[in-house]
Amino acid sequence: MSTNGTLNKVILIGRVIDKPTPTDYGSSFKLITKEVWKDKDNNEKLHEDIHKIKINIKELSELSFKHLQKDTLVYIEGQLFGSEVEIYHLQMLYNK
Repeated sequence: MSTNGTLNKVILIGRVIDKPTPTDYGSSFKLITKEVWKDKDNNEKLHEDIHKIKINIKELSELSFKHLQKDTLVYIEGQLFGSEVEIYHLQMLYNK
């Protein structure tokens, strides 16, 4: 994971946009993250990012098919490869 003093690690907390789909390597799904803040004039601002999540660990893929639904809140850890996040840890968060 680390080489020559560098680190490629991604942590995301966001909501699943669509159910995972099967792929040649396991599964994939899209995740949305949102950031809300107030500018200097006290106006609320919103920034959203959509992330393509790739799962190539068999056990995580099976869990994703079984438990992930649209709007599920998840915590993931992984590595960034181009515009995709390849994950090695997935945790569903309690959703009120």
